[in-house]
Amino acid sequence: MAQTNQVRARSEPVDSSLLFLQAERNHISYVVFTKKLDEDTLIKPRRADLSFWQYIKQLPNETINEHVQVYLDNVGLGLLAKLGKQRLDWSLVTAMIERWRLEAHTFHLSIDGDVFSGIWYETNDSDWIPFVETYLGISRQAIGNRGICRGRILISVLITELNEEVGDTIESHQQRARVYILAMMGGILFSDANANLCKAATNYEAKAINGSLLLVQQWVYERIPSLAPILRTDVRKIPKDLPPNQIPLIPAPYGSRWHGKRTNKNTPAHVLSTYRSLLSALTPRQFIWQPYDDELFARLPEQCTADRPLWSYSRPIIFWATIETHLPDRTHHQLHKTNLRMKRSVDMRANAPQATYIAEWNDRANRIFVGRDGGGVSRGYYDWYKARTVVHITDPRTDEGTNTYPNRAGTTNVYEEGLWRMQDMAFAQMQPNSQPNPQAFYDMPHNLLSYAHHQQPDAPFEYYPSQNFEFPAYDDGAQSHYHV
Repeated sequence: MAQTNQVRARSEPVDSSLLFLQAERNHISYVVFTKKLDEDTLIKPRRADLSFWQYIKQLPNETINEHVQVYLDNVGLGLLAKLGKQRLDWSLVTAMIERWRLEAHTFHLSIDGDVFSGIWYETNDSDWIPFVETYLGISRQAIGNRGICRGRILISVLITELNEEVGDTIESHQQRARVYILAMMGGILFSDANANLCKAATNYEAKAINGSLLLVQQWVYERIPSLAPILRTDVRKIPKDLPPNQIPLIPAPYGSRWHGKRTNKNTPAHVLSTYRSLLSALTPRQFIWQPYDDELFARLPEQCTADRPLWSYSRPIIFWATIETHLPDRTHHQLHKTNLRMKRSVDMRANAPQATYIAEWNDRANRIFVGRDGGGVSRGYYDWYKARTVVHITDPRTDEGTNTYPNRAGTTNVYEEGLWRMQDMAFAQMQPNSQPNPQAFYDMPHNLLSYAHHQQPDAPFEYYPSQNFEFPAYDDGAQSHYHV
């Protein structure tokens, strides 16, 4: 049997120049492929927002003090408290972590304003207490001995302060607004990064994770509808024959629609093996590349669209000592290294060439990418991409067992790759002066079927065609079944 016709699965890319962690077997997907990780092992999201939503729920009409609300609206976070507590699908989060690529991650958040950078100074926790008392209005007694840890204030301290009655002065309202901002930023948007997405993707023993998991889940729901629950009441749907001037506005952040009643009658939920298989079998038509349209933006509150041009800014995004390239013009085909980290002792504002990145950011108004629809994947790009990525992270030979969702995507991929391999073999033998090799074509179906069905390569395999398919007959007549 010719070696070139044998089938085998790879857990690493052919070209490891980009996904080098996979090649070094330091990524969680390698552990999944080799079945060193139990099928039922889920990474549990650590949620710092639950106490915040519990506090909001007990407010009269779930409404923040109107004087405090003004300051939250001014900084663009006034609607965040209306997002509502949302359930996280641990299996979906785990499946996305298994596909998170540290070498080329592309989740970014652009915030307008001057670059936040400088020299990092280490301070004692006690040095922060005067600032907390002045700007947050939290007393030294309320902070206690453990309320501040390594320059971070605990969410529990913030929630305790929110439960205290706010004063009637402008200073009290401003202090309370800052407490809300920290509680929402630290609890909803940017949770503790000690167990973040990147660390979980390289540590298969991780049991919990923090970070913007709600953002990840909502991104999946919006971009891969086949994995999203069905909303019983969707604020985006517009009644038929409704005049344009009567189309209602969406009163809360768009993501709050996933807070409502929903069902998984026709979509998966909470089953890791199902998500793995469906993600491996994903087709281009099942992924929504198009950005949100103008019709939707016209119905959203102004806070949600105020910085819309900045979303398409194409150049460096800078935070302290980290520089990442934001390339919305490559949204369709984005796979690149983006991260550059500088020493915290270096002030990028006064050092070349780092200062050039800041100059590009300061010129952001002239670096806005205007999107366009259309376009496809060229054969050249697809060949380049396939060699540098790992689409299927489960071994097609994996025996699912009687109580597990079958790995249909892996099996289908074996057949697809085998058919393309046979086409390449046929093309090679069609060339002038080529040597006929019918044995190669005879061996290939046996290799594919035995591989996908977990049989030994030298074992006979019976295959009976279904009545649902009719193939062209050969000159010597087709058989009712085949023995290969």
